[in-house]
Parts: sequence; C-alpha cells; structure tokens
Amino acid sequence: KNGYSIGETEDSTEKKEEGNKEFSQGNYEQAIGWYIEALEICPKNRTERALYHGNIAACYMKMVDYFIILLLLIVFGFVGYLVFN
Repeated sequence: KNGYSIGETEDSTEKKEEGNKEFSQGNYEQAIGWYIEALEICPKNRTERALYHGNIAACYMKMVDYFIILLLLIVFGFVGYLVFN
C-alpha cells in the first residue's frame, strides 16, 4: 500500500474543479491557487498531477496574453500620440 487514501485524490479533484470554475471566469490567479492546493494533496504517483501542472501553465499563458495586449496598447497609443500631435 502506498499510504494514500482515495479521499486525497477525490479532494484534489474537487480543488481542480474549483480552479476550472475560476479559470472559465477569467480569474487566473485564483485558479492557480486552487490548482496548487490540488497538487499539495494529490498523491505523488497520480497522473492527475500532470493535468494540474498543465492547468497552471494555461493560467500563466492567459495572464501573459493580457499583459502583452496591454503593453501593445500602451506602446501603440504612445506612438500614435507622437505621430498625430
């Protein structure tokens, strides 16, 4: 026996589902928190851990996308101001 209970895996799945809800609402930082909690209680030998890491990566990718868009808006807004004024 590996010392892990089925309850730990079920609990980590519930936390992942909470993270999925936050992700679908665009709350990426909150989703990361749920996915990290899922990782903390998920047994090390479970394949679900790869999914949780993938979900965290997806959150960071979404957060970077918004940062890049904001950066582009600022840069092009500034360039437009210089060109047209």
